[in-house]
Amino acid sequence: MRGMILYTTFLILQIAKELVYHMIFRTTSTSRIRFTIADLEPATFRTVANPPVDTLALAGSSCYQALLARLLSLYGANEAMPDYPSVAQIYSELRETAIMLLQQENDPSITRFRAELRQLCVITETDVYRIGCPNGAQAAGPTASHAN
Repeated sequence: MRGMILYTTFLILQIAKELVYHMIFRTTSTSRIRFTIADLEPATFRTVANPPVDTLALAGSSCYQALLARLLSLYGANEAMPDYPSVAQIYSELRETAIMLLQQENDPSITRFRAELRQLCVITETDVYRIGCPNGAQAAGPTASHAN
C-alpha cells in the first residue's frame, strides 16, 4: 500500500511529466528522419485516458535506475550498501502497481488521479523544461511554482 502511494505521488510530479515528454512526445531524429513516438501511435499515446502501463513503469524505473547509478557512484558496490532490487524487477513491480491503481473504481480519489494521468497524454514542449540550455538558462517551460 505504501508503495502505491509513493508511485501515485511520483506520477503526478513534474519529473514524471519530463520523462514521459522526452521518451514519448519529443521529436527526435534518427538517420536524418524526424519523428515523434506519440505521433507514430496516436491511439496508444495521444487519444487515451492514460498512458500505457508500460510507459508509466518505464518512467518510474528510469528514475530508480538513475538513483541507483548515483548511489553506486557515491558509495561503490561494497557491503555498506544493501542489496537493491534490479531495474527489471522494479519495472515489473511498477507495471503491476499501475494496473492495480487503474482498477481502483471505488477509490474516491480515482477521478482526480485519472485526470492527472490524462495530463501525461497531452504534454507539449511548453509543459517541460528544456535540457541543455546554455549557461543554465531556461527556455520556455513551466513557472517556478511547478518546479517542485
